Amino acid sequence: MKKTEYYAYLTFQSNSELNDFPLDSVTNKLQIEPNCAYKKGDVLKEPHLRPFTAWEYHTETQSNWDVNDVLQPLVTTFQNKVTAINELKAEYDLSVRIYLVVSIINGETPGLCIYSDVAHFISAINADLDIDMWIDPFVLQEE
Repeated sequence: MKKTEYYAYLTFQSNSELNDFPLDSVTNKLQIEPNCAYKKGDVLKEPHLRPFTAWEYHTETQSNWDVNDVLQPLVTTFQNKVTAINELKAEYDLSVRIYLVVSIINGETPGLCIYSDVAHFISAINADLDIDMWIDPFVLQEE
C-alpha cells in the first residue's frame, strides 16, 4: 500500500530568462555534485524546452511523519557553504529556492514544523521555501 512520502531539494536558478550560468562553476565552487542540472533550451519532453538553467540537489524520499528528516540533510550538506552560495548568487545573478515536495496518500499528512536551524539556514542564504503538496484522492471512512 502506498504511503505519504516527501523529499526536498535545493536549486539554483537564474533570475532572468535571458540569464544563463555555467553549471560546472556551481559544482566546482560548492564541491557537491548535483542530482539534476540542465540548461535553458534543453529538451524537457518533446516538444517542450527548459525555460531556464538550473542546478539541483535532492534528498532521499522519506515516508515517516517528520518533514525535517528531508530538510535536515540539506542543511547538513550546505551549512558550511553559505558564503560560497551567496558568492555564486551575486556573481551569476541567481536565486536559491528550497522545495519541500509532499505527496499525501489516503489523507495521511506529515507534520510541517520547520525547525529553527533550518529556518536560520534558509535566511542565511536568502532562499525561498516552496512547499508543494500533491494530494491523491482518498475516501473518508464512515464511523
